[in-house]
Amino acid sequence: RGTSPRRARSGGSASGTTTVNGVRLREGKPRVHGRAPPSVQGSLSKAAIRKRLHRVARGSTPFYQRLLKNDPSLAGKIVFEFSIGTDGRIGQLKVRKDTVGSPELIEYLKRKLSKLRFPVPKGGGKVRVVYPFLFSVSP
Repeated sequence: RGTSPRRARSGGSASGTTTVNGVRLREGKPRVHGRAPPSVQGSLSKAAIRKRLHRVARGSTPFYQRLLKNDPSLAGKIVFEFSIGTDGRIGQLKVRKDTVGSPELIEYLKRKLSKLRFPVPKGGGKVRVVYPFLFSVSP
């Protein structure tokens, strides 16, 4: 009984789960995705927004994998709300919901999101976006 977490196969089933300190975890490939369509208010296509946000999600997988080494139960959803200004840059970026509980992951995503550039909104107005990033380990 050292300081490392206790790992035991779950009941001999082929379910692909592991028990760590009494918590059942799914084993498999870490996934970061934003499959849900963004909630958009303004004059910029959801497809243009989704394309850029999917790149951020895919590019976040290696960072998420590093965090999983320290905390294998790290999973959940982080929902960001932000505006796209008349210059195509993100402004007013905030976390609307966080079920992951990783400040490092939130800061990482904020840095990545703040570097994004979108097409200039039609008509010169601002676009408000709400977008979920989902973190899970798939079999």
